Amino acid sequence: MNRSDIDRLLVEAQRITKHQDFVIIGSLSVLGAVAHPPISMTGSIDIDLYPKNDPGRASEIAKALGLGSEFERTCGYYADAVSPMLPTLPGGWEQRLIKVAFNSGVAAWFLEPNDAAISKYVRSEPRDRE
Repeated sequence: MNRSDIDRLLVEAQRITKHQDFVIIGSLSVLGAVAHPPISMTGSIDIDLYPKNDPGRASEIAKALGLGSEFERTCGYYADAVSPMLPTLPGGWEQRLIKVAFNSGVAAWFLEPNDAAISKYVRSEPRDRE
């Protein structure tokens, strides 16, 4: 996966939602900080995202561009619609989002890598310790 793959998917998401800004969370958020990270960090085939200013429309994106869609069959990757409430993130994470504006007119707002790493760590921790 690379930035141009994300751009391609976001152009389609824009067509569906009429929004230009999308938040990318999860492992592919590394692409916000580093344009060409090691391939081992970009092996995911799903882009966890939601429209930045209208998160409730993420399900529309998933229906059209998600798992099993024509987009996935054609491109080999897909949109995984998420909610901003999904990850457990430290305070101030929204101010640390990294914006990447594409020539196509869409923009991806990627989690800052440290926030993404913390999110993964927190989610993997047991919730109740007795």
